[in-house]
Amino acid sequence: MRDLFINRGDGGTPKTMINPKGPSHYLFGSGENDSVAMESGLYSRRILTDEELLAFSEVIETDPARLTLEDWQLWTQHAWKTEHGTSESAERFGEKLIEEYAETDAAMLAYLEEPTEQKRVALLSEAGDVLWCLAAGMSNSGVSAETALQSHLMQASMGILIFNNQGQPTYPKWRTTAMETAHRTLSPISLADVDNLILAGYEPQPSLVMNLEEGDEFDGDPVEAYYRWQIDTAIPYSVRSLMQQQLPSEDSGYQGSSSYNRFREDIGLNATYIFLRTAFMLRVVAGASLTDAVAINYAKIHSRIAAGLVDHSDGERPDELL
Repeated sequence: MRDLFINRGDGGTPKTMINPKGPSHYLFGSGENDSVAMESGLYSRRILTDEELLAFSEVIETDPARLTLEDWQLWTQHAWKTEHGTSESAERFGEKLIEEYAETDAAMLAYLEEPTEQKRVALLSEAGDVLWCLAAGMSNSGVSAETALQSHLMQASMGILIFNNQGQPTYPKWRTTAMETAHRTLSPISLADVDNLILAGYEPQPSLVMNLEEGDEFDGDPVEAYYRWQIDTAIPYSVRSLMQQQLPSEDSGYQGSSSYNRFREDIGLNATYIFLRTAFMLRVVAGASLTDAVAINYAKIHSRIAAGLVDHSDGERPDELL
């Protein structure tokens, strides 16, 4: 699966890294792709072949936990309405993230008030939309979800301490798992790796450098998880603002500048925080995994595409269209 999408850089395979208009080297990846293909009114950084899409489908339908962040992120970029790496696409993904975050908040509250299976599935569906927006938005900003995750976990592992009742500092219980994931080089990070991090006790914190007391650690209460989710409501707005400031115009010379790269780093770290907070919320509130939400999101989008329910315009659309 990884062989299908990895940017080998050997000249024999179309390059598939993020940011099609950017320079050949940047903070969260390398490689370039100057062409943006358009088919049936939808843009794609590279039109994926039927064989590639079939291989992706087989993995996500049979063993979704094995899906890598890299492959999943590429799938979210397969067909967009607006061209990649533009002010229009930054506006679109930023606004969509805000919309889906609010809908997930409402779905979570509804499930907590009446925890039926139908409302649980609705929560996972809305959370999957948030995850899709994060992956697509990071791609639009030239950010690798995998590398951003590793950077986030490295800083958290080095910066967060837990103080016991005697005032002695200790490392969080999840630190070993986080460090192993942060240092991963020989194999890709999968959805299951992120789920295992949450199972190891990791709770994303607003700051990556914090001194916590033992009593501050999360106690597993779903209602408390919802309150913590609400506290973070401003962060999606920050991501939207960063995305829009990063791509203020069609000036291609701006991309690759030091300012552009600083925005990329901030977008990566903030988007990763929402990504991990969503995975944490799913586990605590719904007893579900990141893998569950991504699988539901894929099934929903795939079924709409198969039924021809895709809006090829950039105007208002009926709810049943993508």
